Amino acid sequence: MFGGFKTRLVRASLLATSQVLGFEQTEKRLVLHGLPATQPDAIAGITVLKLEFDTSPQQVLGIGYVELENFKFSW
Repeated sequence: MFGGFKTRLVRASLLATSQVLGFEQTEKRLVLHGLPATQPDAIAGITVLKLEFDTSPQQVLGIGYVELENFKFSW
């Protein structure tokens, strides 16, 4: 679950396998569905998600959702 995305997610997938993930997005929450039971990278033990938005991602974080101004995502 992620919070604070102001932009609309159009696609979510696993970077390692390109497996498409289901998701639900509300005004304050993004929930991913269909994550694998085990991590795709057994050696490093990490999972990298690929999130594709309809425009450049904007996110607000913190108590009261303070906006991160001039923050650039490096996705």
